Amino acid sequence: MNLMNRIAISGAALLMLESTSIGVVTAKADSINNVNEEMTIPDKYISISNSQILNALKENNPEAYAKISVSERTALLRQDMLRQGETYIKTNSTGFTVYLNSAIVKTAKLAGMGAVAWAIASVAATAGLTAGPTAAISTVVGGLIGQVPDGRGVWAKLSNEGSLVTWGLQ
Repeated sequence: MNLMNRIAISGAALLMLESTSIGVVTAKADSINNVNEEMTIPDKYISISNSQILNALKENNPEAYAKISVSERTALLRQDMLRQGETYIKTNSTGFTVYLNSAIVKTAKLAGMGAVAWAIASVAATAGLTAGPTAAISTVVGGLIGQVPDGRGVWAKLSNEGSLVTWGLQ
């Protein structure tokens, strides 16, 4: 007879355990609700306006900001007022997706991909995104923008570890 057939442990008995350690994996729970809260990563939506990106560029990279013409900056600010196109980051339990509107892609090509990618990451950090994802955003977005045709936006899905899962045009 198999040893597993002789041992029966109910879920309630397992939940009563204060902690169990098997190698490097540790489980701890005092209630079912606690387990659910620890396992569920809430979705988060971080909206980033064109003016936030421009302000981050102006403050932290004046050379890149100077490459953007006054008419381009005005167009970006008007787009914010009209709510046309969106730049935002959406997080979930498997990773996060970065959406960049076509105006930001164009700005990145004018001012420098790295500068705009860094500006987006810094705005995301002020909204509460941690250092790992913000560094991944800066790296991946900086690399993708050069592959996006003019007049198109881009989205990129990244894993929680920061690696690029997939991307596409919008």
